Amino acid sequence: MATADAGKFTAHWDRTTGTSTSITTDWSYSGSVSYFVVSVDVAASEHKQISEDFKNTTSVDLGAKAAFKAAIAYPGWFRSNLFRHKRVKENLREFEDFFGPKGTLRYYPTHLIMVRGFTAAFENSQKWTYDYDRKFQASVGGGFSVAGIRFGSKATYGSHVTEHSIDQSNTSLKFSDGEGTLRFVGYVVKKNTLWDSVVRFSPIDELGNAIESVGYKFH
Repeated sequence: MATADAGKFTAHWDRTTGTSTSITTDWSYSGSVSYFVVSVDVAASEHKQISEDFKNTTSVDLGAKAAFKAAIAYPGWFRSNLFRHKRVKENLREFEDFFGPKGTLRYYPTHLIMVRGFTAAFENSQKWTYDYDRKFQASVGGGFSVAGIRFGSKATYGSHVTEHSIDQSNTSLKFSDGEGTLRFVGYVVKKNTLWDSVVRFSPIDELGNAIESVGYKFH
C-alpha cells in the first residue's frame, strides 16, 4: 500500500475557461466555514480574509499517488447473514430501529477508502494575502481541510502519515502529503434491503393493492 500506484488520480477545475475534468483513475465561529472544496478552523476574524482569497481562485488541481479500498475485518459478533435470520424476518417490526428507513443498520460499511500521497494545488488571480504556510503547519493551531482531507493541527499524524508540506508563493498555493502518507477518506457501504423486500410485499400491502385495483382506496 505504501508504494503501489493503483488508483492514481488527478482532477482539474479551471474557473477562467469554465472547464473541468472528472477524477480519472486507473482502477471560528467555533466551527468551520467552507469555500468551494475547502474548509478552515480559524478565529472568526480570519474567516473574511481567507474567504476573499478563495473568491479569486482561478484553478484547482487535486491528485493522489494511489487510491484504493481496504476490506473491513468485522468483530466476531458481526455476521451480515444475521440480517436475514428467520426470527428477524418473522418479527421485522421489532427490528425497525435497526433495519427500518432510519435504522442504525440500514447501511453498514464494507470497506475503507484510502488515498496515498494526496496533493491539492490552487492558483489565484491575485497574490495570496493570508499566511497559510505559517498557520496550517502540523504544529500550529489551525485546521485546513481540502475535499475532506485535513491538514494542520486538526489532522492526525501516525506511523503511516508524515507531516505535510505547504508551498505558498505569490499566486500559487499547494498542500502536499508525503508520498508514503496514507489517508482514510471514507467508506464503501452496503444497503441492507431486508426491510424493503419484506415490508413492501407484506400480505397487508398486497391486500390493499388488490382492493385499490377494483376502485377502493385506503386513506
